[in-house]
Amino acid sequence: MCGIGVVLYHSRTAEAAGSATTGIPVHALQRRGPDAQGELVVGRLEVSGYELRLTAAVLHLRGRACQPQPLQSAAGDVLLWNGEVFGGGVAVADGESDTARLLAVLRAAGEAVPEVLESVHGPWALAYWHAASRTLWYGRDGLGRRSLVRMEGADAAAGCSTLRLCSVAVPLPASAGGEWEELPACGIGCVRLLPDGTASHLWLPRQTSTRPPPACPGGIDSMVLARLADLELPPGQPIDLLTVAFGASPDEAPDRLTARNGLSELSSLSARRWRLVEVDGEAVAGETAAGAGSQR
Repeated sequence: MCGIGVVLYHSRTAEAAGSATTGIPVHALQRRGPDAQGELVVGRLEVSGYELRLTAAVLHLRGRACQPQPLQSAAGDVLLWNGEVFGGGVAVADGESDTARLLAVLRAAGEAVPEVLESVHGPWALAYWHAASRTLWYGRDGLGRRSLVRMEGADAAAGCSTLRLCSVAVPLPASAGGEWEELPACGIGCVRLLPDGTASHLWLPRQTSTRPPPACPGGIDSMVLARLADLELPPGQPIDLLTVAFGASPDEAPDRLTARNGLSELSSLSARRWRLVEVDGEAVAGETAAGAGSQR
């Protein structure tokens, strides 16, 4: 498990406070990454006056050789990665560094960073600087399996704010001007530096066509949960209901019949698109057993 740290600050803040309050100390992350440590400062970003300080400590888990971080491309893009790619939209060859592979995919994607990250299978937290658009992307996987905390502090004297990201809540001086908070695992952060010296900071929530479907054995409790989901979710969001029946005649099972009746009742209460997914337990069990036998 690696450690990453990011500080995005205006050069006026650095001049007024010094590096002690702007940087994430490498030694604070060293226990999370004993194999390699590094720091990179991207200074005076274009005409915005902002500077970006990136710190990393690497625990080598993937690839034939340890990949030091921060990892920078020839175009100036920089990746801090604490995670493991197990598949999905990013294919990593045997012996290849998933950090290097992900940076290559992100570079090719341009500004479609959220789409790439949504396709990654595995635990992760990252910060990615896209040089061409002067944009800092950051976030973690939807299950929050890698830690990432955030601190935003305003510098009244300098007339600007500072954004800090870190794998751990490292102690900072009171002059840092804020408190660490856990980064939500429900979206991607995006900070774009504008030519007029300001920064646009957005939080992009994850978008999915459906939510994890509730079980629907057909009882009153499952119907109440489905109705509560109907009241909370956007009207255009379909809801899937799962019902599992066992036996030689699953279509005649009591749970299957009550689930169908419940679907009719829900449809009469709401015009939302409801989808009842009928699962035959015996068939699934047979397929699972056959698959396990073929792998022995």
